[in-house]
Amino acid sequence: MADWLNEKKIKALTWSGEAQTIRDGKIAGFFVAVNKTCKSYKIQADLWQGPSGRRTLVRTVRHTIGTTETHSLAEARNIAAELLSKIKRGVDPFPPKRQARDGADLMVVNGDPVGWNVDELMINYQAVLAAAEKSERSIHNVEETRVRYLKRWRGRMIVDIRKKDARELHAYITANHGKIVANQTMRYFRAAYNVAEALSDDEEAFEYNPVQGVIFHKERASKRVILPQLIFDWWSQVEALPNPLRQEMHKLHILSGLRPGTVMTIKREWLDLQSCTIHFPKMKTSEGFDLPLSWQMVDCVKRAEEMSKFLYSGSEWLFPTRAKDRSITHTKVIREKSMPSETGHILRHTHRTIAQSVGVSPINAKLLLDQKIPGIDGVYIHDVALFGPLLRDQQKISDCITSLATDRDAILPTHANAAQILQLSPNTKSVTRLRHAQ
Repeated sequence: MADWLNEKKIKALTWSGEAQTIRDGKIAGFFVAVNKTCKSYKIQADLWQGPSGRRTLVRTVRHTIGTTETHSLAEARNIAAELLSKIKRGVDPFPPKRQARDGADLMVVNGDPVGWNVDELMINYQAVLAAAEKSERSIHNVEETRVRYLKRWRGRMIVDIRKKDARELHAYITANHGKIVANQTMRYFRAAYNVAEALSDDEEAFEYNPVQGVIFHKERASKRVILPQLIFDWWSQVEALPNPLRQEMHKLHILSGLRPGTVMTIKREWLDLQSCTIHFPKMKTSEGFDLPLSWQMVDCVKRAEEMSKFLYSGSEWLFPTRAKDRSITHTKVIREKSMPSETGHILRHTHRTIAQSVGVSPINAKLLLDQKIPGIDGVYIHDVALFGPLLRDQQKISDCITSLATDRDAILPTHANAAQILQLSPNTKSVTRLRHAQ
């Protein structure tokens, strides 16, 4: 008969070159598994179901409760006793499949969410996002969060995560990766936890969301933008880049204001230059988007398409590159090493700033950036019906950017009714009036 496990015995267990299983004499089916990287508490039992006398073996249930670092022996025993009791009564604590609320089958890793660890939670959350037809970028962000920032919780059961744990991880990520990443990690975990709570039949297990105990850092919108008077130098730097295809990518980026991930993944089949349009089948908003192209953008796209055809024959991408295995894929990196703070999302900010300066209405400026319109306007305004006005506004923005990029002495246009603006002089800290040409 196996001896009762105790903390002292478990602590003395070491890796001996092969996996070990040490069973508990107190609870049948409960044991400690020793492998090269950790010691884990596990259960194993046969699930029999059916009327008395005609019970049939459904399956052998195997489940990892957690590691000796995440659970004490007493905690693991209590969880094991509860799970084994269900199995003995013919109840499967981890049914292999659930049905999502929309009726679609949701494949899960380990049955009811009460039995999920953190990795399984985030993997299943990705499945939920995919079923809801969220963008690939959103799903990828959840996966990156799981792999890079939640690894300290790997193997831990989600029902064992406490508010204190969430605060400690938030502080750790803040110190090592920054405030924005820390906040975003907690948001993803909070959303995934809420989905698990909604799917679980165990109403007591999910008493509260542990992220409730986190005090989020205050986030301020980035104020980084390429100032109008610096666009001439920026354009010159871009044209000096050794890769001509990347030159066109950055030019199209500032002229379009697209999200960085969208610019890098443009497919040639989406181009409709006759109609001055790029037809995006799906954006971050989970909806299609027709990007109006000014003549400058059309020329930019034509040059990029010719180069991509010549350099990467047969590629489906407008801005292709070589992967490590030498296969052709879309560009993966948006920023330039030589100008990291002047490429990337800052160009989206710049486009929006120029749009405001040349008098584009706030609603049209948002529509050109594929941003959702808030309030009742978002319900009644349809961008498809506004393609003409949007194309004219896009042309105004491109004309302004091109003027600033090709003429160092160009003056940024202002609203038609604004003859003067006030600018704070950085040297004298006095207010200087700058007159603009009418």
